[in-house]
Amino acid sequence: MKKIIKPRASGKTTELIMRASEEWLYIVCSNPEQVANSAKKLGVDIPYPFSYDEFVGHNGRGRRLGQGQGVLIDDAERLLQYMCDSPIVGMSMTGSFEPSNDESYLRYHKIENQQNIKAFVSEIQRRYPFVYKVRHFFEIDPCAAPRMTRSDKFKERDCVMKYFSFRNRLGYEAYNRRGYNLEGVTHVIFVVPMPASWSKKKKDEMFLSSHLPRPDRDNYLKAYQDTFGEDDSHVWDGRTTKIWGYFGSIIIYDHV
Repeated sequence: MKKIIKPRASGKTTELIMRASEEWLYIVCSNPEQVANSAKKLGVDIPYPFSYDEFVGHNGRGRRLGQGQGVLIDDAERLLQYMCDSPIVGMSMTGSFEPSNDESYLRYHKIENQQNIKAFVSEIQRRYPFVYKVRHFFEIDPCAAPRMTRSDKFKERDCVMKYFSFRNRLGYEAYNRRGYNLEGVTHVIFVVPMPASWSKKKKDEMFLSSHLPRPDRDNYLKAYQDTFGEDDSHVWDGRTTKIWGYFGSIIIYDHV
């Protein structure tokens, strides 16, 4: 059984409609007319969907027609709640999570680099299941925001110059090339390159493991958000992760 786990308004029903058309399966949903109209707009034919009442009602018509080849359930949580008089406050499911196979983020990278980046992202999704869909992959080393003083107006400390160089590069890559701007919900992974002094054995052991030393993840996040302007008050939610990698990168993704 394939489970489609996505946020609302992200195409779950559309995927069910396309599968229903390909395999001629019935869809069980809360609004059959709306699903049927969506299929019509997509230009595909599907069996007319069943409502929750038809599927679980006393006549059992939906259950009988669904026997043998199976049915597709749209928004299973709502169906369970429809069948239960008490509020459902939790549930468990058997199976494995399947991350999104959307590879649109690769279009900003050179052809010769795409396979390596794709394999790298797949390994991250395998180790960190909360990474559902990668939206942007920046081949840029993360940089922590330094603590600046008045003297930095005329002093050229390395950490400050590195910080402004990072902002310029990321700003050009994100905003100018991709039209990406800081969003209210921001989930980001900072992949910190491992030191060149480490042995190959240690690098293999530490690959994609938690980055525990300084800088703090808050400092990485501040430098990232500073890139898009001084006012980031609209950012109200997000997850920040920092891990070790063979090369540095910044990954923007959709959370499960």
